Formats: sequence, structure tokens, C-alpha cells
Amino acid sequence: MMDAKNGDRRLVPLPSDVVTMFQQRPAPIWEWFPGWNLGRLTHAFVALVRKTALANTGVTFHTLRHTFASHAVMNGVDLSP
Repeated sequence: MMDAKNGDRRLVPLPSDVVTMFQQRPAPIWEWFPGWNLGRLTHAFVALVRKTALANTGVTFHTLRHTFASHAVMNGVDLSP
């Protein structure tokens, strides 16, 4: 489950192989990135963009989501639930 932009909770289905991968990981995901949260990640991303050639391109953290999805589809991944 996750919170939508409007604060509602919604269920986000995952492919069974992804669920299996998470179940078999050696440590909980919060232990992979201790101390990190969405606010800290966003701040770090913005700082990195400002220091690079991406500074005036309009790229946002959300851009990464679309780029990932586009490349996944181009490589044959079916994004339908």
C-alpha cells in the first residue's frame, strides 16, 4: 500500500517475481538506506541536478519515473497490471 497525492491509500500490485525478490532479500529495505526518506532523497536529487548539466533542463525526480518506464517498455517489459 502507498499514499496517493491526495492522501488516500491505494494498493499497488507487484509482479510475483518482484514480491519473491523482496521476500528473499537479506535485509529489510530501510536497512539498505538507513536514515533516508523521501524528503532527504528529493533534497539530494535537487542538489545533484543543480551541480550538473541538468540544471536548466527542467528535469525533476518524477522525470526518472517516466524515463525508467519508457526504457522498460522499449526493452519489452509489460507495464499492465
